[in-house]
Amino acid sequence: MKAPNIFGLVVRTLGLLVLLWSVWYLAFAIAFVVRALHDAGHESDASVYFTTGIPGFIVGLLLLRFGRIVVRFSYPNEKEDSEG
Repeated sequence: MKAPNIFGLVVRTLGLLVLLWSVWYLAFAIAFVVRALHDAGHESDASVYFTTGIPGFIVGLLLLRFGRIVVRFSYPNEKEDSEG
């Protein structure tokens, strides 16, 4: 494997990890909202989970979807990361 291939793998793996982390945060946010709706007097900290989960979800999707563009930008003189 060449350096662009390894870098592409790292970018996509990082995107997947960020995406999974943000889904975890969004699941907790939804759980807090459901609990707050059930207990009318209970305050919820769901806004903290939403403010970290939503941007993380977007960044994770962007890294997964546009990982090839990031590799091409980082290694402009090399072949595409999918070419052997």
